[in-house]
Amino acid sequence: MWLNTIGFNNRNALDESEYAANTVIVLWSDHGYRLGEKGTFAKHALWNAATNAPLLFVAPQLPKGKVIDKSVEMLSIYPTLLELCGLPAYERNEGKSLVPTILGKEKKPSFAITTFGMNNHSVKSDYFRYIQYEDGGEEFYDHKYDPNEFTNQAENPEYRQEIERLKKYLPKTNAKWDPNSSYTFQPYFVEQKARTSASDENPPKITQNTGY
Repeated sequence: MWLNTIGFNNRNALDESEYAANTVIVLWSDHGYRLGEKGTFAKHALWNAATNAPLLFVAPQLPKGKVIDKSVEMLSIYPTLLELCGLPAYERNEGKSLVPTILGKEKKPSFAITTFGMNNHSVKSDYFRYIQYEDGGEEFYDHKYDPNEFTNQAENPEYRQEIERLKKYLPKTNAKWDPNSSYTFQPYFVEQKARTSASDENPPKITQNTGY
């Protein structure tokens, strides 16, 4: 997703109210929906078309109208709101506050991780995306030249150093599906859940919902 901050043209009502100095607005959406891109349909994928979403913050202490081309995670929304509201950080949050990034104080490279079931992850930097699947398959895209991710460069030796750099950010721990999960919609998830998370006490539930 791309991080942005915005200023509203019609903001007089808020600016002139008693709440102007203590109101925070955050706007985001569900993730993307593919309509034939790369020959696929729906939302479950690790590509940019399925993981890109808007994220916008408005707060008295933030600049207005600033657009920041950084890859960030929705996990960071809550930590960001805590800091904007002057509340203490919660140590169990996996995300991090985006306030330093918005204010231009964050100098470290930005990365966003997306997970698709167990052991399927993508790591998105400002210009590249690396994908690793549970079967060992890999994809790598250079968004400077291939923003639509049509050409997989995972086997291109010119990108080996960048691929190895992004691989270091892959999650080291992958939680199993809860064997009592009643999820029965996406066929791959249903099959993976039955294959990886079933036990003698909790046999797999493989009833599949084929509706759309």
